[in-house]
Amino acid sequence: MSIIFFSDLHGEVANLELFLQQPDVANAQWLIHCGDFFQDYHPLSPQEALHLANLLNDHPAQKLSVRGNNDTLKQLDLFTFPTAQKSITEVIDSYSITLTHGHWGSAQSFAPQSKSRNLWQIFVEGHTHVARLYRDNKEIHLNPGSLSYPRSQLPPTYATLKNKTLTIKALHDGRVYFSEILS
Repeated sequence: MSIIFFSDLHGEVANLELFLQQPDVANAQWLIHCGDFFQDYHPLSPQEALHLANLLNDHPAQKLSVRGNNDTLKQLDLFTFPTAQKSITEVIDSYSITLTHGHWGSAQSFAPQSKSRNLWQIFVEGHTHVARLYRDNKEIHLNPGSLSYPRSQLPPTYATLKNKTLTIKALHDGRVYFSEILS
């Protein structure tokens, strides 16, 4: 199972195209987006917004996404998968993944109490544009960073979960910045 996490694209179509060309993204079973496909301060034309949406709509992976503070409902209607929720919790394999953008509150605050001790709890949020990954027992806290406008020393980043290893890596050269083995 391969799961990809990304956030804060802010309408940068060229970065989305590069992201979708990455081998781990092209072969992923899940794409999970933490909000802010678009930006309100420099909006895309309707044609550009549709092109951005179709790039993701056409990817064969299953998708989860939440609404960011820069996403309008009209823009989100361009996607063929649900995108307008504040938060989502989904069980995928042995992971209970709770997703929110971050401006609504922390992902942990939206998580239902897990009744299974066999599940990893993964709390994912974007919004800050700062990649981070830390572990607390069987809880993982992840911000995949921003595909377009990072607010730290790191370049644009995204995260992968494959073979029980969660990794944050650079968009442009694949350099690994954070990694955690979930065993």
